[in-house]
Amino acid sequence: MKNQEDYTKMQKVFYEAETPIMAQMNHRHHDANPDYYGILLQPLTQGDWSNKRALDFGCGCGRNVMNMLSSRFNLKEAHGCDISGNNIEYCKKLLTDQNYKNFNFFVTNGNDLGSAQDGYYDFIMSTIVLQHICVYSIRKKILEHMYKVLSKNGIISIQMGFGYSHPNTAEYYDEATHASVTNSGHDVRVTDPNQLIKDFQEIGFKNIETVIRPAFADSHSEWIFVKATK
Repeated sequence: MKNQEDYTKMQKVFYEAETPIMAQMNHRHHDANPDYYGILLQPLTQGDWSNKRALDFGCGCGRNVMNMLSSRFNLKEAHGCDISGNNIEYCKKLLTDQNYKNFNFFVTNGNDLGSAQDGYYDFIMSTIVLQHICVYSIRKKILEHMYKVLSKNGIISIQMGFGYSHPNTAEYYDEATHASVTNSGHDVRVTDPNQLIKDFQEIGFKNIETVIRPAFADSHSEWIFVKATK
């Protein structure tokens, strides 16, 4: 029987090899999803963010960090973390070459937020990432670390796949460490908003809100967005 270390090692090998493909696509087409700015990043349009910091968990090749540093928002800093060291190196070069400022990228071990400092971030986001982690205890540990690195009253905003449409999904509470593939090859499904709400409440989050929307360019027919504060 495989354990969590085997699972995260499999994921790391997969995403290290995916960097050239991810760099080519970079999920830029997802910027056209009205829910991307209207729900996921909507908190950044409220109030003054000029002295605040944001983090993207599972940053891939840097799309979300670049978007958060754009003139649309007024962030002091935006950081990204990812299980793939190749992705992180690509992000650093890409944003440096394009003259972005006030960014940072670092590697995680697959079940935490790497070197992120406790209480440092005012906003944490994650999209098209947590739905690819089919081990419940790993996902909850990641959410617990997100809570730790948020500042007081900091905001978390995440997305996951919802419903039964995706053919290759584990149940929400499954510990599917046996999975030999990832990135839609073996996803997880949320089938009741209360599954996420319960975890968020147990961790300590408050003001928890969920929204279920049609998915955008994904094998899941619906997505669930969750927003909460520390």
